[in-house]
Amino acid sequence: MTKKEVKDRITDLTAIQDITNTYEQVAATRTRRVKDTIVQNRDFYESLSEIYFETQRCYQEKLTREKKYISRYSNSVGGGSVAVLLSANTGLYGKVVKEIYNQFVKDNVNSKSDLVIVGQQGKRWMQNQDPTIQYKYFSLSDGTDNLDRPIRQIYDYISKYANVTVYHGIFKNIIEQPVTITKVTQNLELKNDKGETLFFLFEPTIDKVLKFFEEQLLYSFFDQTIHESALAKYGSRMLGLDSATQNVSKILQQTMFLSTKMKHAVQNRKQLELVYSSALWE
Repeated sequence: MTKKEVKDRITDLTAIQDITNTYEQVAATRTRRVKDTIVQNRDFYESLSEIYFETQRCYQEKLTREKKYISRYSNSVGGGSVAVLLSANTGLYGKVVKEIYNQFVKDNVNSKSDLVIVGQQGKRWMQNQDPTIQYKYFSLSDGTDNLDRPIRQIYDYISKYANVTVYHGIFKNIIEQPVTITKVTQNLELKNDKGETLFFLFEPTIDKVLKFFEEQLLYSFFDQTIHESALAKYGSRMLGLDSATQNVSKILQQTMFLSTKMKHAVQNRKQLELVYSSALWE
C-alpha cells in the first residue's frame, strides 16, 4: 500500500466514523424520546388485556351450556388467520429485523394463514426467497410520527380475520430486542397464576361490553404493537451502529499506525542516505 493510498483510506474511515456517530446519536435521541411513553403504555395495555380476557372468560361461561364457544369477534368477520410481519423500510437496524423475518417465514410460509408484510425490507427478502408466495404488502414509516392513517389502513385489512398474529421486535434494553409474537385477537389464553376467579358486574350487558372491547381495544393493541416494533428497531440500530463505530475506530487506528510506520521508514531511509553520503565525502 502506497503512502497516498494509506492517506486516502484514513480520510474515508474518518468520514465513515463521523457518519456512524451521527446516525447513532440520532437513534439514541429517538429512543430516548419515545421509550418512556411506549414502555408506560405497555404496562397499561397489559393490565387492560387482563380485563378484556376476563370479559371473554365470563362470556364463555355464559355460553357453557351450549357446549361450545364461538367468539363474537369471529362471528363479525370472515374468520381465518393472518400473520403480519413488521419489518423495516431501510437498513442499519442491526440483526433484529432479519431475525423477525426468519421466524415469520419459518412459522407461516407453509401454513394456511394469509400473509401481510409491512416494510420494504421484508418485501425484498420475500421476493428474493420465493416470488411465488402470495402476500398483502403495506408501506409504513420506520419512525413513530404520523402513523395514524397507515396503521388504520393495515388494521382495516387485518380486522376481517378471526386470528391476527404479529411478528415484531420488542425493546427490553439497549442490548436486547428479542423477536416477539403478539396475537392481536380475542381468543388469547388468559393466565391467572394464583388460580383465582374474578367476578364482574357488566353494565349494560356483557355482550355490549365485549363488543365495545372488540371494536375499540383491538385497534389500540395493534397500534401499541407498531410502536413497540419501532422502539425495538431504534434500540437495535443503536447497538449495531455502536458496534460498527468500534470496528471503524479499530481499523482507523491500525491504518494510522501503518501511516506512522511508513513515515518513520521514510525518515530512517533519509537518515541512512545522509549518513552514507557523509561517509563518501570523508
